[in-house]
Amino acid sequence: MPIVSVIMPCFNSEKFIEASIQSVLNQTFKNFELIIIDGGS
Repeated sequence: MPIVSVIMPCFNSEKFIEASIQSVLNQTFKNFELIIIDGGS
């Protein structure tokens, strides 16, 4: 299977970051990398 990159930009997202990460981790497709980019917040 090919790998999928999930890129998640974040800026002042402390209210939502945990739920966002959990949403990605809960997917049935498991061959992915999660890249989180802090927008300087």
